[in-house]
Amino acid sequence: MAWRPFQFIFYMIPILWIFLKDLVWEDLSFGEIRTNYLFGKANAYDRADCLRRAVRVYKEILAKDPNRIPVFLNLGGLYYRRGMFETAIPYYEKVIRANPKHYQGHYWLAMCFWK
Repeated sequence: MAWRPFQFIFYMIPILWIFLKDLVWEDLSFGEIRTNYLFGKANAYDRADCLRRAVRVYKEILAKDPNRIPVFLNLGGLYYRRGMFETAIPYYEKVIRANPKHYQGHYWLAMCFWK
């Protein structure tokens, strides 16, 4: 898909507000604030239909915390929504390996195999 800067900017406005709110009013470490910002940035890229950029930001989060379940779920969701079920399966399997009782991991893995 083509890079859509206006869509990205539109989706980044609330993310920047959350970043400022976390920075000023919340009692979070800088690492937590940065991780929250990166999550929002990746979601904004996803909404703007910029798959490669969203994946790159999620991988940046995983470089700091390699067992972060929400990142695996979001990466699986990125590929699932685009019909790339084979690519989504390993991420849902990582969710289940990290937490065998995680029902969303089981559900989305089953949905990938069903499709």
